[in-house]
Amino acid sequence: MSLTTACVAVLVVSAAGTLLARWWALRTAQLDVPGSRRLHVEPTPRGGGLGPVIAWLVVLSGVLVDAGTVLSQPSQGSVVAALILVALIGAVDDRHDLSILPRLLTHALAAALVAMSFVGDFSSVTALLAIVVLTIGGVASINLHNFMDGANGFLSWQGLFVALALATLAGLRGDMAFVSIGLLIAVALLGFLPFNFPRAKIFLGDLGSGSIGLMIGALSLVAVDRGLLGWGSVLIMSSGFMVDAGATLCMRMSRTSRWAQGHRSHLYQMLWRRGWRAPAISAVYQCWNVLVVVPVLLVLERYADSLFWEFGATVVVYLLGLLLWMAARRALWSAHRAQYRP
Repeated sequence: MSLTTACVAVLVVSAAGTLLARWWALRTAQLDVPGSRRLHVEPTPRGGGLGPVIAWLVVLSGVLVDAGTVLSQPSQGSVVAALILVALIGAVDDRHDLSILPRLLTHALAAALVAMSFVGDFSSVTALLAIVVLTIGGVASINLHNFMDGANGFLSWQGLFVALALATLAGLRGDMAFVSIGLLIAVALLGFLPFNFPRAKIFLGDLGSGSIGLMIGALSLVAVDRGLLGWGSVLIMSSGFMVDAGATLCMRMSRTSRWAQGHRSHLYQMLWRRGWRAPAISAVYQCWNVLVVVPVLLVLERYADSLFWEFGATVVVYLLGLLLWMAARRALWSAHRAQYRP
């Protein structure tokens, strides 16, 4: 099957799966109700991540393209199993609002499956340590991306950027098999976006947001294994989201014992409360990707064999991101206080 035909098929499957999820959510009253910690003002169906997840499972099964030639490490089966686990626990959470423990345990199991398949060796302390570190990283990717799913299209645009960026790096190195997988992963998100952006007819839900976090992590592991980029570049690629999610989490953990509860403390949520809407918020974060992430990745692609460049660039990007995050929060708070100053 040609890549064009495969892309059309994935687009149709994703859109059809999203429509199916919306029909079922309306039928069963699975609605995200507005509240003090929500940004939307109307009850909205959730669970729309079912569309992209079904499309990704079709891609990973090898029906459209030979995914096995790309997913050799981590294995095709481990990624499929992990995706199903994360999607299932997300679907249950969307319906029943689970506590944090069963979600974290399931996420850890899914991440461990991918990590063990990626390392493929259990005979040394170094290998076991690598599995632990990758599992923690996988759980972090799943949950930090979940935290950032709060505005229409926001997380989907980021997932689209990462998939296309990885496909572009693969193209620069002549890895056309990975290009196909990256494009198909991205197209699955394109099939969902019209139902969620700029006006939401359905939300991703935890089913979708957790799955996007898992796929970003797994696709990044595959890219590292194929020599398309280094670990520093992986971190830089998601730096905008990671800084906002990580810094906000650290801030909340230092201020309250209820840090795991829903909140509106992320920078993008503050922008919304100051009158910004989804297209503008997404544009700001994608400007970071275009103006900072892409140039740095292209430089590192040129000096990919230098650990000094990789480490230095990662530190600089995250420090810059943290400084901008702090400055933006300070400016927003100052404007808020000035608005109500007598």
